[in-house]
Amino acid sequence: MSSASKHAAAVAGGGTRIASAGHALLAVTLIVLGLSGLVTGRFAGIWEGVPQGLPARDVLAYVCACLSLVCGVGLLLRGAAPSLPLRCSPICSCGCC
Repeated sequence: MSSASKHAAAVAGGGTRIASAGHALLAVTLIVLGLSGLVTGRFAGIWEGVPQGLPARDVLAYVCACLSLVCGVGLLLRGAAPSLPLRCSPICSCGCC
């Protein structure tokens, strides 16, 4: 079976997809960071470098938390996982999550 056929079968199957232990660890870490930010309403420890005087800092904290949570859950979903790195890369590279 070619890799394209395996990929198509994985996407069509639905459910969760965990490629490796590192994949699962990254997904769980993003989910925990997202939940932490949503519960506390503040930036998680890795984002504490955001200046206090930044306009709408609290809103940005919630946005970053939501994005981390969505990216973490998306990493576990079969249909979302193949395209998720392309979608999350700009978010992660800007330092938001």
